[in-house]
Amino acid sequence: MIDALAFLSKLKSMDLPPVIHLMGEDLWIREVVRKRIIETWCGEGEISYDRLVGTQGAGELEKHFGSASLFATRNVIVLADPAVGEKGAALSSLGK
Repeated sequence: MIDALAFLSKLKSMDLPPVIHLMGEDLWIREVVRKRIIETWCGEGEISYDRLVGTQGAGELEKHFGSASLFATRNVIVLADPAVGEKGAALSSLGK
């Protein structure tokens, strides 16, 4: 928990968009953590949800967002394990 709090305190000064993979079976806790990360990094704004099916490598993220738009603007990327019965990991992104 200390590492998580230290990470949140450093988010505002990070130059590159963080990529965070949320794991665990408690969906409520994962959702609370995801919202807190996005609020800390970007403040309030509209959140867009997309799905990436299969491996979430750097190539997939670049293909999905385009490297220029991903790294030229301030974004946060949050990957969450799929809920039971879903095939792909949930991807939340918010630009500022």
